[in-house]
This record gives sequence, C-alpha cells and structure tokens, in this order.
Amino acid sequence: MIDLLCKNASVVNAAIRRHFEDTYDKSLERALKERFDDPSAREALVALLQGPYHVYAQKLKVALQDGKHERVCRILGSHDKW
Repeated sequence: MIDLLCKNASVVNAAIRRHFEDTYDKSLERALKERFDDPSAREALVALLQGPYHVYAQKLKVALQDGKHERVCRILGSHDKW
C-alpha cells in the first residue's frame, strides 16, 4: 500500500480512496491510522490521500492556532516551492 500511494499522483490516490470507501464502507484514512503505529508514517500516508493543498492548509492552521510565528513564516515561505 505504501509503494502504491507514494508512486501515484494525488488524483489517482483520491480515486483509490473513493474505491476503498465504496468497497469496505470505511474511510481509507481511518484504516491507515489503525494499521500503522508510527504517527509519522500515519501522517505521511494520510497526507498522500489528501493532496498537497489540504496538507498545506492543515499545517498552516495548526501553526496559527499554536501561535508559532516562526512555523507560520516557514510554511508561508515554502509556498513558492509548491
């Protein structure tokens, strides 16, 4: 599963996610979270399913809520690399 998600474009991963949910009546994100114990692995795999803009917005939201100005600047500064 890891190789499959890492090699695909986000559009293909979105189609895989929809197919998984239609087939198993369970979100692929939840299945991955249950399957992998390592929080970094879970976060990375779920990010592959969500696409780059959702991940970017999610990280920015957390940084803003935490009041981490350095992190906000780093996230915004990396935006031109997307």
